[in-house]
Amino acid sequence: MRLQDVQSENFQGVKVGEQNNSATEGASWADLSLDARRLRARLRVGEPITGKSPTLGELVAAGLARYNPHSGAHFATDARQAGRARMREVHDAMRSQLTELDSVLRLVTEIEAEAGLHGESSGVERIAHHSQVTPLVVAHAEAATSHIHTAHPIPRSAELLKNALRTDLGFLQRGVALRVIYLDTARNRRPEQEYAASVSRNGGQVRTAAVPFERMVVIDDRVVFLSDPCGDSDGKPALMITHPSLVAVFAAFYQQQWDAAEPWMGESRTADETAFTARAKRILRRLREGKSFKSIATELDVSPSTVYGDMEKLYTATGAHGPFALGAWSESAEGRRVLGTDA
Repeated sequence: MRLQDVQSENFQGVKVGEQNNSATEGASWADLSLDARRLRARLRVGEPITGKSPTLGELVAAGLARYNPHSGAHFATDARQAGRARMREVHDAMRSQLTELDSVLRLVTEIEAEAGLHGESSGVERIAHHSQVTPLVVAHAEAATSHIHTAHPIPRSAELLKNALRTDLGFLQRGVALRVIYLDTARNRRPEQEYAASVSRNGGQVRTAAVPFERMVVIDDRVVFLSDPCGDSDGKPALMITHPSLVAVFAAFYQQQWDAAEPWMGESRTADETAFTARAKRILRRLREGKSFKSIATELDVSPSTVYGDMEKLYTATGAHGPFALGAWSESAEGRRVLGTDA
C-alpha cells in the first residue's frame, strides 16, 4: 500500500455509540438526564407511555426502554442487561480500534520500507531502546505550544509520577493543554490519585479507561510517540511519527480512546458496602484463589446465577469492570478496609 492510499482511507474507526441497528445508538449513560430517570421510574411501575419525546428517546437510546408494538406503549427494560449490552458494545468498539491500529502499524512498516528504497524520508523513525526515547519525548514536549496528550496503559512508579507531575505542571503553567489516560485500576492507587488531583487542580485533564489501549504521546498533532510492537520487547522500543498523514491517523485514535474514557480528578472510589455480604466476600476470596464461577457455586451450595448476581453487585459497588479490575480494587487501601481480614 502506498502513502497516497493512507490519505484516502478512513482510519478513524467506529466511534462508541455510533453502531447501526443498535438499541444503544447514540446512548450516553453518563449524561442521562434527571427527567429520563424519572420517566424510567414511571415505566417501571407499569405506567403506559405512548408517543415520542426527547426524554423517552434518551431511554430508548440507552437501551433502558423499549417499544411494545402490541400495546402501542413503551416499557422499562432490565437495567443490568442493558448495562451489560452497553459494556459489550464499548469493548467491541475498542477491540475493533486496536485491531485497526495494528493494521496502521503494519502500513507504517511498508511505507518506511518503500521510502528507504527511494532514498526518501518516511516520517517514521524507529528508536531501538527506551533510554533513547525519553530524551526525544522530552525535547519535543518542551517545544510544545498547543497540547500534549498521553496514554499510559501500565502503572507508573511513585518516583516516576513525582517527576512527571513537576514537568507536567510546568507545561500547564505556560499554557500547554494536558490530557492523560490511565487504566481504570489507577483509581485505586495512591500515586496516581495524587497525580490526577494535582494536575486537575491546575487545569489538566485526566481520564481512565476500563479496557486496554495503546501507549501513546501526541504532541501538538505534529509528532507521535508509540510503542513499537515489532521490536525487541526487552528494550521497550518506540516509533516516532512525524509524517503529517500518519500523525493525523494516530491523533484520531487517541481522540477515540479519550472519548471512551471516564473523567477523573483523583478522588478515591468509595464502595457501596452493602454489596459486600459474607457470601460476596467468600466469592471474592475464592476468585482470588483462581477458582471458576462453577466451582465456587458448588462449594458454596448456590447456583452459578447466584454467583454471577453477586459479582454484578460487586462490579457496581466498586466500579470495576471484570475480575481482574475487581482483584486490583481488593488490594487497594479502600478494598482492604471494606473487606477486612475475612477477604
